[in-house]
Amino acid sequence: MLNTLDRYILGQIRSPIIFSFFVFASLWIVNLLIRLLDLVVSKGVEIEPVFRLLVYSFPAIIVTSIPMSVLMGTMLGISRLNSDSEIIAMKASGISATRIMRPILISGLGLSLMVYILNEMVVPRSRFLQEQLYINEITLKKPLPKIASNVFFDGGDQFKLFVRSTNPETGDMHDVTMFQFDGDWPRITEARGASIEDGNLWVFEDGVTTTLQSDGRIVHEIRFDRWDYPISNRYAAHVTRKEENRNPKEMTLKELRDEITKRKNSGLSTLEHETHYHWKLAFPMASFFMMLIGAPLSMRHNRSSKGRSNGFGMAILVLLVYYVLLTTGNTLGGNGSLPPPVANWIPNLTCLAFGAYCLKKALD
Repeated sequence: MLNTLDRYILGQIRSPIIFSFFVFASLWIVNLLIRLLDLVVSKGVEIEPVFRLLVYSFPAIIVTSIPMSVLMGTMLGISRLNSDSEIIAMKASGISATRIMRPILISGLGLSLMVYILNEMVVPRSRFLQEQLYINEITLKKPLPKIASNVFFDGGDQFKLFVRSTNPETGDMHDVTMFQFDGDWPRITEARGASIEDGNLWVFEDGVTTTLQSDGRIVHEIRFDRWDYPISNRYAAHVTRKEENRNPKEMTLKELRDEITKRKNSGLSTLEHETHYHWKLAFPMASFFMMLIGAPLSMRHNRSSKGRSNGFGMAILVLLVYYVLLTTGNTLGGNGSLPPPVANWIPNLTCLAFGAYCLKKALD
């Protein structure tokens, strides 16, 4: 059970951790929003699928932001205690640095467990749904044609348009010829005017459609005052991904184990799956190791504003080194340069060694 001292120490780091979490998560979200809004502008993706893509990204953003916020929040909270000489008072009362760190490390284990559960139960499914939505609403979606005077361009499936003049301000087209290629010979439509309505409909005005035979003779003509023709905005029909076609990032640990066994029995490479399997075991522990570094590192800072600034800079440096090691480990494990367990545990083992060093200094 937590006593008064434990609750007090945790109370000092709780608010900074929550604040840091919202800061880091907001940075990830803003970066994602910029890319999603670019898709709205460049490919005409609707707001509803963009919002769903954002929602599906939240679980991955959460598990990525927690270790970062844990380190920053712990260092901010302990630095505040140190700057007010409360750490010195605790040590003078016979409370050691290891005793001060006990509730911090226990909470770190709790956060690591939470990240593990999210990474195992929520993130794989959200990644699967995100990838399926991305394929259907972005990869397979065509942008509206770029219209220019005296240029041929694709107007939809199996037809091309030639526009002799356009009005840049209104987007109206004049003297338009459409060639449809759904038979041996094209069907030709000539219209005095044309425009695009609601982003998904060609509207041709005052024209005639001529159907030709293979020898070039006219079969029949259809004259019209207005003809609406739908714009095809997809390269293929809606795609429903099969569960068995998921990539390693969309699998749970059990599914990864099963896939590794299956691929080994078939003589296929398992490096990618093994690398992600051990990543899913190693990465959740980042929160614990970040607290192991952050708490003793902050105990050694002096009371000056320069000392607190140095602590903030050290936190950013630790995060940078950790994520560089994490990315490098994934690469080395994926290409077989290192065994996947070793490659993925290098960041945590490095944090363990540095945390032990900081704790030793804090005990001096």
